[in-house]
Amino acid sequence: MNLLNQIREWNAIPPGVIKDDAAFTSYVIDKQTFLPQGARALLFRIQLGATDVALDTLKVMQSDTEGTATALGGSPTEVHDFTVKPGAGDDNGLWYVWVPLSVWTMRFCQLQVTAGDGTNGTYLAATALTDLSGDGAATAASLGVDNLEIASG
Repeated sequence: MNLLNQIREWNAIPPGVIKDDAAFTSYVIDKQTFLPQGARALLFRIQLGATDVALDTLKVMQSDTEGTATALGGSPTEVHDFTVKPGAGDDNGLWYVWVPLSVWTMRFCQLQVTAGDGTNGTYLAATALTDLSGDGAATAASLGVDNLEIASG
């Protein structure tokens, strides 16, 4: 089976300018239009470039309403806040958060990231991928990745 038939990918935070003590622009993901039938989870992949300070914010939020393409509306609630955030020594690293649909209960979600207040700042981009494989719960080993957190609500 072709792996690309089992996933759908979205540009959650497109590559852009370096941020220092500022939020990254992040797209809102609509469960009804983004997730194909049979999807069981959403996986955010956060790719760091150069960074000289830990991230202030790295979390997934959800809401029943969309404010704009880059802002949740209504009263957003937290799906997952990273327990360990990438820091100054994590240049060019990859970080992941697995969001099962049992935890993402509202229609819209968004990865929210704010760079810490350093000297130069942080380069960062992120993608969101769906999983259709149905092979059970994700683990770092099953995905072949390091730095994985599992959203549990």
